Amino acid sequence: MAIEDFAGLLETAPEILRQLPMIIQTLQIIGYFFVLLFFGSIIVKGYTGYIHPAARFLFRVGLGFVALLSGIGISEILPFFNTGIYKLFQVDVFVGGIIATAVLTLVVYMISHNVFNVEGIKKQIEKLQNKIKKSEELKGKGTKLTDPVRIGGIIIACIFVTFAMINFRGFPDVFSDLGLSQERFNELASQIESVRDQFGGQNLSEGCVSIATLAQVYGTNLLNTRYNNSAVESLIEQGANANVLELYSVEYNQQTMILGITDNEKLCSSTLNQFCECISLPKR
Repeated sequence: MAIEDFAGLLETAPEILRQLPMIIQTLQIIGYFFVLLFFGSIIVKGYTGYIHPAARFLFRVGLGFVALLSGIGISEILPFFNTGIYKLFQVDVFVGGIIATAVLTLVVYMISHNVFNVEGIKKQIEKLQNKIKKSEELKGKGTKLTDPVRIGGIIIACIFVTFAMINFRGFPDVFSDLGLSQERFNELASQIESVRDQFGGQNLSEGCVSIATLAQVYGTNLLNTRYNNSAVESLIEQGANANVLELYSVEYNQQTMILGITDNEKLCSSTLNQFCECISLPKR
């Protein structure tokens, strides 16, 4: 790995690690929203009557949310899909949600049994001729609250949702399931920062710039400009306690920084009048 790649990685990795749980949780919430819309779109198909599009969307979101919560509860008791890679991608929650969706679709169908909106149905007269005829037949009889099919749907819904909520233990936390935590990510970030500090840049004299910073700024052009100055060469050799093989210079914030490669495989830096630091070169 090139110096500039390694330096860039060490510079950005700690902050990325610290933010990773929040990023994943945000993506998880977004994913949940689309999943509940998917579940809800299936469930509303069980409604046998006509419903206004706006109300249908709210119906879809609400029932989708119930299906998602129920799916999470059901996932706790599923014998499969709750370990390893399946747990990581929450396959168990999706399978539980499919089961919940199937039950709720049946429940919605049963509850809406023989419930019709004649005017709404007439708007779709070509597709709903049979429903209009049936609704006209039932119009004079009114809606019976004692309809055994409707009562059965309500009872199943109450039992099912109660059962699912009893098993609900909160929204899944992918990192906790894998034995990770925010504290662990902070530890990893601190370890990387420690490595980065060893890579260079700590306790530099005033006026010095770390080699890691220069590598990030110049990339592959870091060692492009040869430099020749015996006084600076001696300065680096004294600080590195090694012989300088080659000297290079770069400009940073209107200041000249000198880089020297030594015979003990180190890259050292200095200003025109003071030694700064040395780092070990990557093994080839």
